[in-house]
Amino acid sequence: APAQLATDGTVPVSMRSLARVLAGEQDPSGRLPVRIPKLGQPRSVLFPVGHGLVPTVGTDEPVVAS
Repeated sequence: APAQLATDGTVPVSMRSLARVLAGEQDPSGRLPVRIPKLGQPRSVLFPVGHGLVPTVGTDEPVVAS
């Protein structure tokens, strides 16, 4: 399926962390530092600042967006 990947920086520690997530060595986590507008509607917010993934620890449940 098509996907888009955006990073907030290219410092070595960020790139190593990204590589670990993409390789499956680390679960993705974090919060958005910016808002993401709806396509074609710049004043309408699709994902607000602070939106992010909340891992479910100790279960077989998938990661759920908050």
